[in-house]
Amino acid sequence: MVICRTQEDVVIRTWTGLGFVSLSFLLALSMCENGFTESGRGVVRVRGSESMAHIMTMYAGEFSSPDRSCTIVVSGGANESGMETLFSGEAEVAMISNRLSKKEIEAAKSKGLDLQEAAIGWGGIVVIVNPANPVVSLTVDQARKLFVGELTSWTQVGGQEKPVQVIAINESVRSGSHKYLAEDFLHGNFAPGAKLVSFFRSIPAAVGEDENAIGLIRMRNLERLIEQGMDKKIKVVALKKDDRSPAIAPTRESIDEGTYPITRPYLLCVPANRANTCTMEFFKFCAARNPRPRDLESKN
Repeated sequence: MVICRTQEDVVIRTWTGLGFVSLSFLLALSMCENGFTESGRGVVRVRGSESMAHIMTMYAGEFSSPDRSCTIVVSGGANESGMETLFSGEAEVAMISNRLSKKEIEAAKSKGLDLQEAAIGWGGIVVIVNPANPVVSLTVDQARKLFVGELTSWTQVGGQEKPVQVIAINESVRSGSHKYLAEDFLHGNFAPGAKLVSFFRSIPAAVGEDENAIGLIRMRNLERLIEQGMDKKIKVVALKKDDRSPAIAPTRESIDEGTYPITRPYLLCVPANRANTCTMEFFKFCAARNPRPRDLESKN
């Protein structure tokens, strides 16, 4: 069993009689390349959303055993690369962090692919402000209006009489998170005066430097800030579905349970009519770990 993760970090492990052992980086790259070109029952190439790569790396490790002759290669990158490589035959499984588009569904049909999808987890989008901002909670609609520029002063949501400065990810970034924000949360673009950054990890620093700022980050970005002891430089805003709902803070539990209002599914897609035995075994193994198996069709 070989597991590879790219982009932010690389995790390489292989099964031996003694368990999992680390390989050198050079040897690992060679094995990954062989995995991508090798054909047959034992190889499952998983490509797509970087947001999902850490989860899939963990699932691949849990799936592996001396009794399985399956090699799982996980490669995170741009969200679109998942379906692109699935269509081209360069991957057996696509990782996508938003629902399939009509264009993707039509493309699959034109290629004679019988796509099956399954949610294997959920991601949360977190609203953050500067620690000096007195606002502690917002409704989802208030948050959306702040980010698109329909609300321009903090007094409109119970804050001080100061202008709202939106910190946003550049739309040129090929990210499933950005696509989700534009299509399912904002229903459009960020405010015209938004300050743009190239990475989600850059947003907390920008918000921490501006008392009027507001930004959106992913739950895993917040978790890393907490691990690094950097979360005190920003303030997390609890969200309410509407005026009558309680404010819910983003946690792994509230996201998995579906009580936190802004979540998106982490999806795996496979062409069932082209998949080898290992691919379908791994697909079903991952699908069984979805904490909300009956909630795939829910919308925010």
